[in-house]
Amino acid sequence: MLNDDRFTFQKIYSAAEIAEWPTGSLNVQVTTDRSLATDKDIFPRASLTFIDVPKPSLSGALLPYQGFVLDQDTGGGIRAAGRADIYMGFGVRRG
Repeated sequence: MLNDDRFTFQKIYSAAEIAEWPTGSLNVQVTTDRSLATDKDIFPRASLTFIDVPKPSLSGALLPYQGFVLDQDTGGGIRAAGRADIYMGFGVRRG
């Protein structure tokens, strides 16, 4: 993952650094399982979106996932309709 340019958030943040948590193109901190990145030439910023996708678990199995997400980021490699990145977070889940 550290050698793959498609992964953009490559730092583990301590409690003291939480204010530096990655932000999306809305300049708001991204939220695990709730932040979406799309091509902004097609989809408007801050759109509320419902997704129904298979999501990988820690064991590698794909589990069904449905929920509302906020389109608050721009995917660097996303250049078409029907394509998106979902921020899934990293490390221990909080909240």
